[in-house]
Amino acid sequence: MSEPASRDHYSYTLYADPDVARKFDDRRFGGPIGELVAATQARVLANFVGRIQGRPILDVGTGTGRAALLMARGGATVTGVDASDEMLAIARQRAREQGLSVTFENGDAHKLPFRDRAFDVVISLRVIMHTPRWTDCVGELCRVADQLVILDYPSRRSVARPVQPSPSGNSAGPPRRPLA
Repeated sequence: MSEPASRDHYSYTLYADPDVARKFDDRRFGGPIGELVAATQARVLANFVGRIQGRPILDVGTGTGRAALLMARGGATVTGVDASDEMLAIARQRAREQGLSVTFENGDAHKLPFRDRAFDVVISLRVIMHTPRWTDCVGELCRVADQLVILDYPSRRSVARPVQPSPSGNSAGPPRRPLA
């Protein structure tokens, strides 16, 4: 197993901001295009997983719990892990409001606190590009998965690119490059 990443990486501080956590879903999935993206993501995820009922599923980088709650609605036994307590608080609130049972834990994708092959399915959506050591994270996803790992990474032409720190060390937003 690898060591947890240094907490000075932008991804730990950005998502620890309560304001970012509160506005996350509206910014990412609000409006007609965001709703289309969310619905498509849910459909594709369900198709990849196949039978959901009764399966142990881990959602790494769960954030506000979108994938975890989707799997719980399908009858899975779900654990969601995220490094942000603020994002987890929203995920827990959403689970309560929807009457769903999901175990949400604070944790680091670089060193997951689970035994080898503990979950049938491990999901990690829009996380890997935000980690300081993505290869360690992919190794951890594979270590705790028994049957299936589902992760995504934006294409080179995607507007959902990794955030790059500015020379001052602050988050400067996605790198700007032509989409030629």
